Amino acid sequence: MNLEFSNLYSIYMLIFGLVVGSFLNVIIIRLPKTLKVIWANSNKYTDLTSDNFSIYKNMLWKGRSKCSHCNSVIRAQDNIPILSYLLLRGICPKCKNKISIQYPIVEIITGGCFFILFFIAETMLQWGILALFFSFLIVLFTIDINEMILPDILTIPLLWIDCSLILMVILLN
Repeated sequence: MNLEFSNLYSIYMLIFGLVVGSFLNVIIIRLPKTLKVIWANSNKYTDLTSDNFSIYKNMLWKGRSKCSHCNSVIRAQDNIPILSYLLLRGICPKCKNKISIQYPIVEIITGGCFFILFFIAETMLQWGILALFFSFLIVLFTIDINEMILPDILTIPLLWIDCSLILMVILLN
């Protein structure tokens, strides 16, 4: 691949990483809330495989993003990774409370990881597995800082991603 295409693809990976980082923020905020509701209703910390999880999955995947202070729905133009945070100066347009600095930090770290991995990975498959691995780590790290929990629903798949990375290293060398 020539240098011009390489530079163009690296910019695409950076932008893709920023968008993925925005999605990771949704998981970071909603997953602990969903798990707490499940745990409160089931009194089991590992009840994620039971039927009751289907009831709560909508808490995680459905609905628009909302301000954590006033619960107002965040408009689409106020939900652009990094740019919206800068334009809004880190303040909710409705209630004027500060928006957590976590949002742009997670987006920047994810975008940076995707960008750097583009130059490190030898194949797109390797890039994809590494990007998935680092995405899981970013989510786990941030949830651990905020809530002091490491959800099994994230740690167990991460184990399998690790195994695939080890297998890839063995097969490529």
